[in-house]
Amino acid sequence: MSSENFSGTSTPARVCQCQRSCRVFVSKREGSKGRRFFRCSAWREENDCGFFEWLDDANHTTIDLKYQIIAVEERINQKMDAMILHMEKSISLIKLAFFVFVMMSFAVLYYMMK
Repeated sequence: MSSENFSGTSTPARVCQCQRSCRVFVSKREGSKGRRFFRCSAWREENDCGFFEWLDDANHTTIDLKYQIIAVEERINQKMDAMILHMEKSISLIKLAFFVFVMMSFAVLYYMMK
């Protein structure tokens, strides 16, 4: 997950349980990719209070939508890549099966001609 600073947005300020100003991050996890959330500014430090909160979907700005579109495109591309890989494997198996069929046909014809 990476920290993002969006200048000019109307992101509401949040204070965590340890009274620090929260930082805004963008999720990179599958299922929530592109979604913004608040974290304690001491996140991943020894004194992190563990605060976590999703930004309300009603607060999305044009910039947020841009990142959501990018995240959706990435998910689509990943699925397409997986489908293409599956199709390539299927084509390879079909080619192999056809080759075996042709070779066996030649073998049968050869023995029939004898």
